[in-house]
Amino acid sequence: MFLSISTMLSDEMDLIEYIELRLVDINGKPRGMTVPLSKPVDNIDDIKTDERIKKGINVDGSSLPGFANVENSDLHLEPDFSSIIELPFYERRKAAVLCYLHKRSKTGDTEDVFLGDARSLLRDTLDTQFPSNQIKIKPEPEFYLIEAMDELTPRDVGGYISISPDDESAELMIEFADNLKQMGVGVHYFHHEVGPSQQEFEISFSDVMKNVDNLVTLKPTLKAIANKYGTDVTFMPKPFEGEAGSGLHVHMQIFDGDKNLFADYDNPGKVSEYAKNFIAGIMKHASAITAIANPSINSYKRLVPGYEAPVYIAWGYSNRSVLVRVPMFKDPSKAAIEIRSPDFTTNPYLLLHVLLLAGKNGVENKLNPPEPRSDDIFELSEAQREEDGILNLPTNLGEALLALRENKFIMDAMGPHLGPAWLDEKGKEWKEYSNLSVTDFEIDKYLNC
Repeated sequence: MFLSISTMLSDEMDLIEYIELRLVDINGKPRGMTVPLSKPVDNIDDIKTDERIKKGINVDGSSLPGFANVENSDLHLEPDFSSIIELPFYERRKAAVLCYLHKRSKTGDTEDVFLGDARSLLRDTLDTQFPSNQIKIKPEPEFYLIEAMDELTPRDVGGYISISPDDESAELMIEFADNLKQMGVGVHYFHHEVGPSQQEFEISFSDVMKNVDNLVTLKPTLKAIANKYGTDVTFMPKPFEGEAGSGLHVHMQIFDGDKNLFADYDNPGKVSEYAKNFIAGIMKHASAITAIANPSINSYKRLVPGYEAPVYIAWGYSNRSVLVRVPMFKDPSKAAIEIRSPDFTTNPYLLLHVLLLAGKNGVENKLNPPEPRSDDIFELSEAQREEDGILNLPTNLGEALLALRENKFIMDAMGPHLGPAWLDEKGKEWKEYSNLSVTDFEIDKYLNC
């Protein structure tokens, strides 16, 4: 008995035949190579025993910015099966897995981990610097829904926590959430943000590596689904002049067994000395970290007073005008710190890597932060801020890169490859913008001077 072509195709669509082996480039952008499975499977766990997939695959590192030179460009993708997911938004079933990058020797053998792989850096930091701790993060990615990438127009005129009909994307956001949940992303809640057609997902607290993986998965997932609806998503920090910028706030907790190291168990609602030392470490290195947390030209259009994005290096309880906020809590297990400056142009693996090491540096050196601020720092005069020793974050990418270059601790933390490569790639971007590009602003301002 012969099966029709349509019947065979239907049977194939019920099984997973392909997997995307993914890496994250220096800019944090996910990329991938699609590999056919040795045989179709119904359960993604069965892919873990596929010998062909277990071997990984080679990539050309010279075709990725900041990765490798043409004369020594062979890199190898090693699948990390703890990150394997099925991609529910494809008509035909398909899986994806994040990979670690290794160098290849001239004989073709796999060598050490590639030092330009930020995911490997974060893994090693967790294994060697926090071996007895569980670190959890809760990221809050913000983004704008737009008509199309070539038509920068918001889809609605809603504002903070607007609902339908002002929030015209309510159904689309549910579609996003359904797909994310199917991929194992803990969607805590989502809502319309301040800007027109601006949205936010709050991802539930989870293991730091899992949630950074979730962030990397979120970007292409949302764009793929939006495109099916004839619309698009932008994670650009400041796509619309005069409107709220889109950030990537990161809440963090560190546990030693069942004990939350950020909680002062003798003073409910207050953070511990460990937390204060950790905050002081982040504040000490904040200017250099900004080059990683906010690595685009556009990032600094968001970091301006008046839009709740941090501008000054300070900390406080429940204060949204500071760089590091301690959200209100009663239960000590809920104690957390929130780093409010990052945006989604960052490489999230590299971001968490340097945040953790900067915080640990503060703990090891018992650094003490200044007193927490309870006032609106935006309302203080420049003289008042100067008197109180409150410093500014860098105001543009050039300043941030200079701060990074001069910060030996953060440069050493990035390693001998990523540190110089980051400065080189982002330095080219800054030079292109500041010295070579002629903007509409300049045309309007100076054409008839």
